[in-house]
Order: sequence, then structure tokens, then C-alpha cells
Amino acid sequence: MGNHNVTARRYLLDACVGVYFQKAGQLELLAHSRTFMPWAIVDVVEDELTRHKALGAHAYRVLQQHKIPVVRIGMGTPTHKLLEILHPSDSLKDMGEAASIAAASHDASLIFVSHEPRALRIALKELYSRFGERCVHTSTFVRRLAERGALQADHIKHWDRCNSLPDMPHWWKPWVDAQTDAPPPAAAA
Repeated sequence: MGNHNVTARRYLLDACVGVYFQKAGQLELLAHSRTFMPWAIVDVVEDELTRHKALGAHAYRVLQQHKIPVVRIGMGTPTHKLLEILHPSDSLKDMGEAASIAAASHDASLIFVSHEPRALRIALKELYSRFGERCVHTSTFVRRLAERGALQADHIKHWDRCNSLPDMPHWWKPWVDAQTDAPPPAAAA
């Protein structure tokens, strides 16, 4: 299906990822993290983030200022047809997840990121690739941002305190607790 050129992999963020960073007051930090690790959002997720009553105007400014890439889903395209299958309702609930999964299913360079169990289950079924993972949990995305230097220990700990998410993997709490901003130990000669 779709684009199978996977040389330039990008993460495709579900709305919940943006909301978690907004909740922690770190949306600008997330936007800046693109310099460390490429990611994008679909147009439906952009709408969800900018429509938020309390934080929408700020999200709009951040997305525009940082020129966050938006994957557009054209009417009548194979991606749009799959979106209609995955989300047959007129309700906006869960539409961002369905749109992201549909977009990733037609572009093998995209790796779907979410914390929503239902969305991750659907993505695991829909996102086939011979080229490696196609979906990751929010915790894995945050850890990869930290490993690439986009998040410091205080950012990670603050994000964790602000979100207190259920269903985090067993390694999450010990990993968060072990984060320090001290430089790594020098390698032995």
C-alpha cells in the first residue's frame, strides 16, 4: 500500500501525545524536538489540538511558528476511504487516531505514536511493514526523544508528574526516577 520508501522514517503523533505535552506546559519543547527526531501530525489531529477550548490558540501559534508538518488526507483518496472504514461515525471522538492510522497505513515511512489502547490495537492490526515497527507507545516516543537529547531529566520528570498516565510499561517509573542531567560517565581508556 502507498509509499514504501522508508529511508526517511517519521513519527506520526496521535492527538493525545500533543495534549500530554500541552498539559505539562511543554508544547513548545515538543515542537522543538523535531530538530532531534522527525515527526508530523495529520490534519485531523491538527484540528483537534487547535480546537481545544483552553489551549487551542496556543497550540495553533506553536504549530504555525515551528512549521509542524501536517499530513493532509484528501477526499476520495485510498487513505480517506480507510479512514471512513476505521471511523464510520460522524462523531469527532477518536477521529484523530483513525486518521493517523489510515495515513500511516498508506505511507510506510510513518510510525504511529499513541497512548490510547484501542488505537494501538487497531494500529497493530493495520500497519504491516517488512521494514520494522509501525506503531509505538507514547512512553517509547518520550524515551527516544530523551535518548536523542531533545528532553532533559527535568522535562521528563515534569511531563511524568503532569500526566500520571495509566498503563505505562514496567520500565517507565524506574527509568524516569533514574534520569539526571549529569553528563554521562567518561569511557574507560
